[in-house]
Amino acid sequence: NQKDGLCVRDLRRFPKLRGKLFIQKLQNVIDVVEAYDTNLKSKEHIEELKLHWGNETDDSLNEKYVLC
Repeated sequence: NQKDGLCVRDLRRFPKLRGKLFIQKLQNVIDVVEAYDTNLKSKEHIEELKLHWGNETDDSLNEKYVLC
């Protein structure tokens, strides 16, 4: 939701992210390509990553698509 912050896809603009990253409201990401475009694998300096979907989803299945 743009009112609450960045879209997941916007993370691609920050290749040098470092430290801790907490991404929430991932249940709002509808397009797998949007998640893939974040390119989280290339952000080598992230020390801790927390991914959060809504309470009604199975996070383990969704993590696969965000981390690819």
